[in-house]
Amino acid sequence: MRKLAPILFGVSLLAVGISASDVACPKSPGLRPSDEAKEKCVGTSQESLDQCWTFIKHLENIEDPTAQQRFDWAFSLRLLGRLDTPVDQLEALDRKLLKGWRKLHEELPFDVQVMWRLSVLEDEETKLDLRRRIADQAPDCTTNNKWLVTDLDEMTNFGNNREEQDPSLVQELVSILDQGFEHAETVSGKMYFGHLRHREFLLAGKVIAAKTFRSQVILELDAANLPFQTDTTAHGWDLLCGLMGYQIRFADICLDMIEKNLDNAMKTDRVSPEGAFWGANALANVLIPVRSFNSPSGFPTSTFRAYGASEDARLIARLRDLLKSVPEGRRSDLFLNAYELVRLDLVTK
Repeated sequence: MRKLAPILFGVSLLAVGISASDVACPKSPGLRPSDEAKEKCVGTSQESLDQCWTFIKHLENIEDPTAQQRFDWAFSLRLLGRLDTPVDQLEALDRKLLKGWRKLHEELPFDVQVMWRLSVLEDEETKLDLRRRIADQAPDCTTNNKWLVTDLDEMTNFGNNREEQDPSLVQELVSILDQGFEHAETVSGKMYFGHLRHREFLLAGKVIAAKTFRSQVILELDAANLPFQTDTTAHGWDLLCGLMGYQIRFADICLDMIEKNLDNAMKTDRVSPEGAFWGANALANVLIPVRSFNSPSGFPTSTFRAYGASEDARLIARLRDLLKSVPEGRRSDLFLNAYELVRLDLVTK
């Protein structure tokens, strides 16, 4: 049996941003893994691994494979190879896959699915070019829009020193944020593009437009009910009370919902205050400078804050008062985590 690389396999799927059997841009034109490829290669049992390797070998032995068969080969090899290839052979595997995807891209230059899968393996410059082409051809591809926003946000220094940034790149970022917000189909997706779009309005000095956009987001997402909506992609209290909610100035809405939850919980033992404590933790970790804001990729994010120091002080004081009102017997570890942050007058400058 081959030496497995399950951790790297998991990371590779996270990097792609989709599950094994899905596609990144589900509504876009282009080839898809065939039913046979998914049937034989989407699985983790030893039987399914053996079955997938047999399928890959079969495809490699076809004398004149079709584009679909070559797509299936690259899809299956990427999927299985990252799971069932010795770690020291992964680099060679990626080179092999890169060659295969490049050949398909030459034949099918407008195939969004091929471009997306090629972009995962290409160098940074080519990757950016492919993401821009996908954004143009498949504006409703949320996964690609997110990655392109990540690229452009980094290229424009995450909103810092805006006057020093390339205006054309800033405008491109704004355009993709608008596109992403329009087409995002989940609450968390709307919040991702929305909080950055709100930031861009304010950085451009468009205060009235920022307020109008914020009102649109509040209405469209039913902001006050974010903690209670069904969205498996994110925790509702984190959306409302965390960094994205803070940057779109939802902190007072967050505090109102914490207060409402606590009021209900204190009336009866049948209602848990843990949701409120979760929201308190999310907001406290934004308000209190106990850690630097870093994106998952490790790049520093914007130092922009939607509230001033005096507003932060007011928010901290209100959150502290709400937490202090909780009786000793209803306090949990989650409560203590939040209260430890706000019990002193610490304000982010």
